[in-house]
Amino acid sequence: MSSQAKRVTVGRKPGNTIVLTNADVSGDHAILTLIDALTNRWEIQDVGSRNGTFVDGQRILRKEVTPQNKITFGQTPLIWDQLAIVSHKPAAKKQSIADESKTQELKIEFFELPIGEKLKNVYEDFMDKKSRIEEIQKQEALNARYQSLGIPIAALFGASVGFLPPEYRYISIVGTVISLTIAVWSFVKSKKFTVEKKKLNMTKLTEQYDINYRCPYCQVRINDPYPVLRQIKNCRSCKKTLIS
Repeated sequence: MSSQAKRVTVGRKPGNTIVLTNADVSGDHAILTLIDALTNRWEIQDVGSRNGTFVDGQRILRKEVTPQNKITFGQTPLIWDQLAIVSHKPAAKKQSIADESKTQELKIEFFELPIGEKLKNVYEDFMDKKSRIEEIQKQEALNARYQSLGIPIAALFGASVGFLPPEYRYISIVGTVISLTIAVWSFVKSKKFTVEKKKLNMTKLTEQYDINYRCPYCQVRINDPYPVLRQIKNCRSCKKTLIS
């Protein structure tokens, strides 16, 4: 295998090694680098994609993988046979060592997003989902109040039918129907919110954030919110530049 074949770029743009045309795949989505040809072990790196790169259902920035892992770009799965085809594809022409090195550097620079952009995507994705969970919790509390009031009010309207003149009984019937409708609607909404909150899963969301929102140099978790990080620009631990 040539040194060029050891590095595989994935994305929607025609210039990538593997081109995936699905809308959930970013123009430049990820890079796979062969670590060990004998064991078919690769390192996969997300390059700031909008919809994320996932290994066995977990969103990652960088991770070692083998064909036993399930990899998806957004919702689009990686077919491992595509890597085998790329790995065995002969080079079109030979380059000098200097030219090949230069081409590789340009390729890396073109396909990899700045570190700050990757960290921004991780931070914003986490904050968006966290805000949604908080919004769901508020709606659940409001729906619980509607349910607790809807059924007693419906019962009150129903009981009042016998005490009202015939010409006014329709008020009790309408009130009962409206109260029950509100209670049922609130119950259905609560069920939907429960499903959505379970899907978001704050515990797993926080775990993935802790894994991905780290300095790529020293691997120390970044405690600064991204707006603060954008101001200080450097990792507080190793002092290396994260945002230029």
